[in-house]
Amino acid sequence: MSNLFYTLRKFSRFALYILCFPYIIYLGWKKENAFDSANWHELIKTIKKIKWFGGLLPRDLFLLGYAHFKLGRFDQAAKFMEIIQAPLEDIDEEACRYCTHAWLLYKLNKPDQAKVILEHSVAKEWPAYRLEWVKEFLASVDSPGVLNNSAFGPSLSIH
Repeated sequence: MSNLFYTLRKFSRFALYILCFPYIIYLGWKKENAFDSANWHELIKTIKKIKWFGGLLPRDLFLLGYAHFKLGRFDQAAKFMEIIQAPLEDIDEEACRYCTHAWLLYKLNKPDQAKVILEHSVAKEWPAYRLEWVKEFLASVDSPGVLNNSAFGPSLSIH
């Protein structure tokens, strides 16, 4: 009897995914559109809807953290950046993840932790242009005063 309920539950979940597949595709399109248009509130709402359908990928967690970061919610953004355990597929996205996490730590008045993360990330085999702005970021953390935003360059985009 237990096996019958298990089978029915699995089948009903599968049927739900089949019926909701167009909606899931729409949510994915809406997520990318919200990111492209920098509509951070819409991006957060859309990712929360996607979560209901069975969890989030590391990229979705990164986007959620980045949206909170752009809205100035540094504590919430730091939580999402720390949740990400699996490496992202694209090396550029991994560079963005490390640098965004470091920037969040800096904004939370933890420059030493930010430096440790970036020094660890420099050991990765990244393209030369990535290493240059990571080194620039490290130099700006060493100097007193306001952190220079240009240290991140245009590369916080994850496309």
